[in-house]
Amino acid sequence: MSRKFFILSLFICITGSNAKLLISKSCARNTNKSSIKKKKESIDQGYLFSLRHYPKFYGDTNTIYGNILERSYLLGLPNGFRSLLANHGIYVDTTLFQFLGSNLTGGAKHGYLRYNGNAEYWLLIDTGKLGIWSRGAFLLHAESSWTVKDSINDDVGSLLAANSRSRVPTPGKSDTTLSEVVLAQFLSDQFVFRVGKIDATGPIDATNFANNSRFQFLYSGLVNNPIIYTFTKYTTLGLLPVWIPNKKNQILFFIADAEGKANKSGSDTAFNGNTTYCIQYTFSPTICENLSGNYRLIYAHSKKPITSYDIDERHLIGENIGTISIPKKCNNYAWLMNFDQYVWVNRNNDNVPYRNYLPPVGILLFGRAGWAPKDRNVIDQFYSIGIGSYGGPRNRYYDQWGIGYAATHISSELRRDLMMQKVAFNKFEHAFEAFYNIQITPALHLTIDAQIIRPPLKSRHTAFVINSRLQADF
Repeated sequence: MSRKFFILSLFICITGSNAKLLISKSCARNTNKSSIKKKKESIDQGYLFSLRHYPKFYGDTNTIYGNILERSYLLGLPNGFRSLLANHGIYVDTTLFQFLGSNLTGGAKHGYLRYNGNAEYWLLIDTGKLGIWSRGAFLLHAESSWTVKDSINDDVGSLLAANSRSRVPTPGKSDTTLSEVVLAQFLSDQFVFRVGKIDATGPIDATNFANNSRFQFLYSGLVNNPIIYTFTKYTTLGLLPVWIPNKKNQILFFIADAEGKANKSGSDTAFNGNTTYCIQYTFSPTICENLSGNYRLIYAHSKKPITSYDIDERHLIGENIGTISIPKKCNNYAWLMNFDQYVWVNRNNDNVPYRNYLPPVGILLFGRAGWAPKDRNVIDQFYSIGIGSYGGPRNRYYDQWGIGYAATHISSELRRDLMMQKVAFNKFEHAFEAFYNIQITPALHLTIDAQIIRPPLKSRHTAFVINSRLQADF
């Protein structure tokens, strides 16, 4: 009896312990499944670059830590509070831009050394990484500018700014603004939207090279097609959904207040019926196996009533010719197109460190063209072409250089009206620009920039401009 009892007890102990083990394993699997279900998805780093319109943020996969000559940010503190925030999807950055240059000859006046500056402050939150909700992001973007009236633009006397950075956030005024407040959300891999106070000239009329005055061209006509400024203010309340059916095709929509300004919330003008609509189609083929390109077609329409030639504040038209009244006409519109196409890619590109989600090291061509009605726009045609490179000689993979030409056509009706006031205008404003952006350290970049600009006013001679830009990431 005791022997049977011992065997029975042993059996119960063994099966009982196995049962506990099975239960514990089952619970562990359920716990793991539960934790997987609760984990929120982050947004792809490349999209966060696009949202900021700046190809880095503290804590991204390209961030370099180390001494002051090695690290990506001058105030990088890898073991500090900032890194703790970044680990939870909260990214805080500051970038400082300082400009020093001179118009050496021609233009409105020359021979003066000019200085001005601009600073940007970024708060970017990845809601998935923070654990709030999946595939969302929240952006706050503030800006400051100083000695704006001393910028080189007034010396040149062109209709488009020789230094477009000095025209933001508030043209002609030293100011600090909360320029952007944006919520971005992926609803699926094919559909994402942005809503809030947006600078739309990043996603709209973008090119892979000539689209950012922070580290590329400075002349306004080589940053964006100036016609688009009539339809996309800096900055404005709007909704920007994007549909990406596959890797080669993308359709972007933009609906926004036509009277937005960086230093105003926009709540007083957003619902008055003066609205801008844009649609952009992008085709992105790859030729010869590794030469990527983008080709875009854009239609823009504005219901804003026009009582004068529509003048965007980022241009210098008001300073040069004032406001010319014409009969009131509504429904302004424009057709634009642009392209960027790689013609050579470095064969060692895959081995270049710290370039995750960034364009390949290589050389590409780019260009723009646009048309708008001549009876309601100062600029009714625009053309630009150029060549640029990510990477410089002797394996300087983090330098950039570019050479571009832009031709801005002035409306014949405007020129006729000005002639009646004895103001003679040429048909075009012509501009050539070349720059080289050298990486001093990963946190410091210096750009040397040269421009030759022929203002359309016949009374002004061709200007030759030398400018420098020092960019510091903190």
